[in-house]
Amino acid sequence: MILEMLTVNGVADSGVRIVLTGGESSTGYSIGIPTLFVMNEPIGPLPEHHFTQGIKLISHEYLRDLPEIKTINYIVGIYKQPEIQAAGAVDMLYHWQGKMSEITRSNIFLVDENDTIATPGDGILKGVNRNHVINLATRHFKVQERDVFMNELAHTREAFITGTTKKVMPVYQIDRHTIGTGKPGPVTMELQQKYEDYLEEWVANN
Repeated sequence: MILEMLTVNGVADSGVRIVLTGGESSTGYSIGIPTLFVMNEPIGPLPEHHFTQGIKLISHEYLRDLPEIKTINYIVGIYKQPEIQAAGAVDMLYHWQGKMSEITRSNIFLVDENDTIATPGDGILKGVNRNHVINLATRHFKVQERDVFMNELAHTREAFITGTTKKVMPVYQIDRHTIGTGKPGPVTMELQQKYEDYLEEWVANN
């Protein structure tokens, strides 16, 4: 279906969104025969300075329903957009009872003074790009999938997020916490380059 859609639509740079619904329900709650949508959406590059200078995040205490599952429920992220923009931030970090979970549509990583990379391991959507970055990072750094706490921001040296269009994107501030020197750190920059090389190699071989 995806290949047929791409051929017919002819959109050079695009994203593919796959949505499976519960189908028509006789009661409004019971699941019927699922309906599958496959959509083609044009996408453009994100601002270059997000990758070279990093982004600011604000935090919000919230735990998504069924966090391990990718759903179309973005209501909190949408509702909080005015607050995000008013703070001069780009996105929002969710946390619950002191533990970080994820960004609205991305995953979070912290780097400590020993170049150890930590990322939440439970209660999150484990994104595809998150997994690729973890696989790349473990070849060069120590990586921990564990509980990551908000109070770790006080001594975090670097932070970055991962996502389909964000790839490896540095974070220079979360709430009032400046991350490290306030600029992308060496571990983040190295992973940025290794991820770009990984993508180019994959495209060349496929």
